[in-house]
Amino acid sequence: MNIFNELAYAEKLLINGFSKYMSPSDITILAKYYKRLEFKENEIEKKVFEFCEKFEPTYNEILHTERILRAIKRAKSFDLRLPQNVPITKNEILKIKEVGNYRYEKVLFTLLAVGKYYKITNTNKKKSISKDYYVNCSQNEILKLAHVIRKKDEGIFYELFRRGFIGENQKTSSIILKFTNIDDNSENEILIDDMDKIADFYPARCSTCGKIIQKNSNRHTLCENCWKEKNKEIQKKWIRNKRKSNVEV
Repeated sequence: MNIFNELAYAEKLLINGFSKYMSPSDITILAKYYKRLEFKENEIEKKVFEFCEKFEPTYNEILHTERILRAIKRAKSFDLRLPQNVPITKNEILKIKEVGNYRYEKVLFTLLAVGKYYKITNTNKKKSISKDYYVNCSQNEILKLAHVIRKKDEGIFYELFRRGFIGENQKTSSIILKFTNIDDNSENEILIDDMDKIADFYPARCSTCGKIIQKNSNRHTLCENCWKEKNKEIQKKWIRNKRKSNVEV
């Protein structure tokens, strides 16, 4: 699960409890939240243990202490991830369009947005000096953010890999974006200010001619001219079928 605003997420945890059974990531975020409020280490531990006892019916101090302490320890090296605007450059958009398949382009655009977000909001005290953008999310998570439904036996990520747009980090099993890095200093073309709606920021294009369109709904995939042409073909087909059925009668 991608959490782009850990402060808001922590506040929801305090109201609703765990997202899933004794989630280590939930505990870590909660510990980071209390650290942000300048609680001391022993106070953080106390608060987190109280949270677990309150929201997990099967909580057992003997069974769960090690898991909780590991998650709290991890929080020491990180701060909360907070919302950040993510710029996408003109060159990056041009490279993405080279894919030539609108659905695949949206997936690559989403990978770039997520990779940049995690680079910009890296709160690890030992920050990486790598110039590359990495994405450590499942394919299903990326497809969901991109609003793309994978067709049966469709290899979207394989195709992007085959054409050199993405690669794989063998050590971490994360995706590396191969078509751009932090050295790209071209003019910014898009500014993503809501990471939960990444797909809305990629310009919609007509699925037939490629012209940019203003989408009114998810079913809106054609520009006005292509829609008219398609309508004409539908009407012609309907007339042909009508005539055929009359002749058969």
